[in-house]
Amino acid sequence: MTDNTHNPPPMDEGFQDFENDEPNDLDEDEISQQPKRSKRIDNDSLFHMFLQLSQQSTNIQNQLHKLNMLDEIKSTLEDQKTTITNLSTAVATMDQEVTQLKNENERLEKELKKCNLIFSGISDDQNEDESVCLDKIKQQINHLKVRGVTLDTAHRLGTFKIGTTRSIKVKFLKLSDRQKVWDARKNLPSPVYINEDLPQQTRRHHYILREAARDAKSKNKSVRIKCSTKENTIDEKVFKIENDALVDSSPTNAAKKKKDFLGKRPLQTRNMRPNTSQQNQYRRD
Repeated sequence: MTDNTHNPPPMDEGFQDFENDEPNDLDEDEISQQPKRSKRIDNDSLFHMFLQLSQQSTNIQNQLHKLNMLDEIKSTLEDQKTTITNLSTAVATMDQEVTQLKNENERLEKELKKCNLIFSGISDDQNEDESVCLDKIKQQINHLKVRGVTLDTAHRLGTFKIGTTRSIKVKFLKLSDRQKVWDARKNLPSPVYINEDLPQQTRRHHYILREAARDAKSKNKSVRIKCSTKENTIDEKVFKIENDALVDSSPTNAAKKKKDFLGKRPLQTRNMRPNTSQQNQYRRD
């Protein structure tokens, strides 16, 4: 007879192993170390970020320092620009003052020399004294047929050189006597001629005017020289001496109209005879 006693089925081996599986000590240690590792990693990341932020902060400070330096340089440049502008203004003012002083000195020198004339082309002797020079000048004045002229002094200019003829500087006692001789200067026989005793600056300016006129004439241009005002008119353009140079100073249309209007005044109100001072030009006749 068969035993019907029911035996329970055997337990599944996998299930049995799972129930009998207990956590060992290593797994517990690893689990306990995980928060510490995570905390260490977080600290390292924060420290690295801190270093980056510190480096960035240093870079920003360096950039700000450079910007401050640029601002300082810009401010310095602005100050230097202002200083240069002030210096330029001061130099321009000084140039104007120097020009005014030169013109005033020229005017005073002209005043001192207004009674003088320079005679050139008269025979020269090595041991001439003032009396000999005066006698030679009187002989030349007799050629001019001018009477009643009184001379003050006469002397040679420069040192004697064989083969050259020094000019004679003559001072008249009265300006009217000097003017008589000057007006009759064209009657002198060649090679003697007379020039005005002008300051060096005036002579230099007259030389510039003459050279410019000679150059313009060589190009078939019309030229008028006015030494009294130190200007040339070349093909209706006016050139004046400024700072020892000839510059174009043609009048504007308004100034030209005004000048033309003044030139059209009634004849009875104008002086038809030329002024003697307007005829006095520094030239060799």
